[in-house]
Formats: sequence, C-alpha cells, structure tokens
Amino acid sequence: MPRDGLISGMRDCAKALAAKRNYTIGEAKSIVTDVIDIIIDEIDRTGGVQFVNKLTIKKKYKHERQGINPSTQEPITITERNTLKLTVGKGLMKRLNPMYDVPISPRPSPKVKLYPRRKRKPIYLAKRPVVYGDEPSGQITLYNDKARKRG
Repeated sequence: MPRDGLISGMRDCAKALAAKRNYTIGEAKSIVTDVIDIIIDEIDRTGGVQFVNKLTIKKKYKHERQGINPSTQEPITITERNTLKLTVGKGLMKRLNPMYDVPISPRPSPKVKLYPRRKRKPIYLAKRPVVYGDEPSGQITLYNDKARKRG
C-alpha cells in the first residue's frame, strides 16, 4: 500500500486497484495503463475529457510570451505550449466536502479591507414626482415639497 495513504504513481494505483477488485498486480497495472492511454488519446483528439459530476480536463493552448528569470532578473522568452486545465465537478466537490450542499470555491475571496472606507457626503434627492390614482382626465401628478437627506 502507498506511504501516507497517498497514491503517488501508476504502481500505487495498480496496487490499490488489485486490492479492491481481486486482480493480480500485473492485470491491474495493464488496466491502469490502458485507461491513462485512452484519456490522453481522447484529450489529444478532441481537446478534452469530461467525467460528468466528477472532473473535466481540457487542453489549452498558451502563446509565446516574455517573462523574467527570477534568479537573474533577465528577460526570457517562454515558448508556446499546450497545457491542461482541470475543473472539479459538483459531485466530486460534495464527496470531498460532505457537510456542504454546494461546491466550495477553491480560493475564497479575502474579506480584508485594503483601504479605509471614506466618509460619504450626504446626497440630497431632488423633487420627484408622485403619481396618485386614476382620474378620467388621466393621472394626477404631485411633487414632494421637501428633499430627503440620504446618507
């Protein structure tokens, strides 16, 4: 079984599958290899794979761009490449967080105020029309006499 309960590679995944389904380690390793190959081929062919309510894997193209080497501070060119974008589905999020009904954001927004709140000036509302009832000649429109102070 893997150290610390973590599956860190194909061998650990094959061992866990063999223990769960009574396969030999060789059979389990070939099954794991075949599944990984099928997923990789499908991502390459269609641009992504979706396991409904569990996980979505999409291929994303990144353009060439300029960057900075952090150790030397020299500008470098980062080459164009394809990367993978993983999105966790609602079913997997519920399984990972059983006490919550809705998925939890992986990075919740901080509730820290960066700047002190400025004192607002009072806003005076202009006279607004007030409409009452239906009259044979149409509606009667009256105006407020005082402006309200809001703030």
